[in-house]
Amino acid sequence: MKRLIYIITIVATTLYSTLSLAQEHTVLMLDELPQSHSLNPAKAPVGGGYLTMPGLGGISVGFENTGFCLDDMYEQGADDSLRLNIDRLAERMSSYNLTALNLDVPVLSTGFTVGKNFFSIDISNKTRFDLVFPSSVLDIRYGNYDYANERPMTMSFSDIYLRSYNYFEYAFGYSRQIGDRLRIGGRFKLLAGNFSLYAEDMSLTVDTKKDKSAYSLEISTQRDFKVAAPLEVSNDKEGYVEEVEFDDDNISINPMSNSGVAFDLGATLKVNDQITLGLSVLDMGFISGKENTHAFVSDKSFTFSGVDISGVVKDEPGNKIDDTYWEQIEDSLTQLTYVKHQSGNFKTTLSAQVMANVAYRPFKWLQAGGVVSGKIINKRLYARVSANATLRARNWLAFIMSVSADSGNAISVGEGLVLTAPGFQFYVVADRIPMSLRYSRSGQIRFGFNFPIGRRKALKNMEGAVADMIATESNAPTM
Repeated sequence: MKRLIYIITIVATTLYSTLSLAQEHTVLMLDELPQSHSLNPAKAPVGGGYLTMPGLGGISVGFENTGFCLDDMYEQGADDSLRLNIDRLAERMSSYNLTALNLDVPVLSTGFTVGKNFFSIDISNKTRFDLVFPSSVLDIRYGNYDYANERPMTMSFSDIYLRSYNYFEYAFGYSRQIGDRLRIGGRFKLLAGNFSLYAEDMSLTVDTKKDKSAYSLEISTQRDFKVAAPLEVSNDKEGYVEEVEFDDDNISINPMSNSGVAFDLGATLKVNDQITLGLSVLDMGFISGKENTHAFVSDKSFTFSGVDISGVVKDEPGNKIDDTYWEQIEDSLTQLTYVKHQSGNFKTTLSAQVMANVAYRPFKWLQAGGVVSGKIINKRLYARVSANATLRARNWLAFIMSVSADSGNAISVGEGLVLTAPGFQFYVVADRIPMSLRYSRSGQIRFGFNFPIGRRKALKNMEGAVADMIATESNAPTM
């Protein structure tokens, strides 16, 4: 069973195009949802508390690519066939492009209110995948010579960043009302890492050099992969990695082997009866790899000065190129792929993000708002801004629509629906709706069930407030 869980974890973290980064603006603006406090720990659910259904308290899954969509890669011919167009793709890509993955599976979540205080406990399994690559990787289509300026070119495929990890999160939250307008909160999180893959420095450089009338190619590679996983590594006689396999005898999930901590902080400010502001900083922390840690390192270079074919042209048997020469070239190129295995501890930092929001509620049944968020991945900021509107029908229905703009100027729409009955709540939120796999850069969906605790009194008061508002409006003089 443990091996099956581990295999599922590895598969989930390496699927490139099925899941994504989720900055869930829509969930943050739904006060009816207990899950909104996970995006701002100062928030507390309406009523006394809640309990989620194990495994179904808010599964979140999606995908995002800031650089391009499938339609940017292909053009349609007269016969309706699709042809790959590298020039078109290069024009539409950003200088640095992020492909991200996010999968959250809740295990257990509960919260309860005591006076002005709110306490919460959340246990979940989370998967993250971040790949950052520059648009310069497509320069290979030009070759290694600039014919327009008659000079050799250097092709560099550097600044490639890869990070993937899966972990269990045990979060303990607390928030408190300060006066009538301010509420602050925080969350302390213990992290138990199951798997991580980290590569901050990956590069391949092809440098064309000219010496008198001759040209040479200097090919250099540099890689440093850090992995926390139960692997069995065997080396050849020269010390290079020959084979990597899963260690069947060492597959286990030890919460203390690769552990870490993280913090969330948040605050909400009620400016007046209609306007509320919110600010939060999330996932400030790291996972420290101490057990089953591996590093695969390579720093190789090879210079190719061409092939002397004069013996072939002049038909000189003694000067012809034999198979030994080609074997040496092949061995040299193959060595560029060789890596050495090292051991040692390393840390995987989480992607901390900041979220700020404003909510304007002119009527009990209508709310308008906006959210701005950003996170730094590999020293680069990826931001998102959204506007939304929420309609509420008494105490049982809330419907929200949003429009978002992501890094790379990708526009997406979102919708959410919350249905609440005494003691039961169902919700589904599509934070980014993929209208088409061909034209969409992202897709995000979250759904789940909650069991509200102590909501009846709060909902009854809300219902009475709505009835009073309707009565007041009906008695107002008309023009």
